[in-house]
Amino acid sequence: MEEKTMDRRQRKTRDAIKRALIELLGEKDISKITTKDIAERADINRSTFYLHFIDAYSVLEAIQQDAANTVIALADMPIDGLKGNMTYMLTSVTEILDENTGFVKFLMNNKTGFYARIESELTDRFTHRYMKAHPESDETYVSNAISFIMSGLFGTYSRWLESRPCTIERLCECISSLIENGLEI
Repeated sequence: MEEKTMDRRQRKTRDAIKRALIELLGEKDISKITTKDIAERADINRSTFYLHFIDAYSVLEAIQQDAANTVIALADMPIDGLKGNMTYMLTSVTEILDENTGFVKFLMNNKTGFYARIESELTDRFTHRYMKAHPESDETYVSNAISFIMSGLFGTYSRWLESRPCTIERLCECISSLIENGLEI
């Protein structure tokens, strides 16, 4: 069922199913989560669940697609608008990650393929946009540089989510400074 053609009641049910799976993922592996578990947690009948999804993996795919769309929307931000606003943008993203720590850790797990998919998509989008604005640039260099930044960003977020060695604000200031100015020792 396409979300755009759903009424509010259907969207609320679908959102309840997604939230239920996210909660359950914090408790057990997806291979152990049944449609009954999800339906009970979402406070719906299993027949209602099947109107929206096939199984837990189809719910996971929908959640991953929602997350991907949110993250990829950042690539549509004007490139010139990022300079000077990097800390604000990173803080916004980090606060979202912080609110959903367990689920974000699950998504960044290599078993789901989500991390690689998002990193690749963002690298391609940022490279394309940069090359469009600066066609004289070496595309291989630009792509490698953006890939390096994306890998560092995802790695830094992953590490921060594990141990939280500093505040969200400090983390974002550090990342922003590195992206905008490079490493200054």
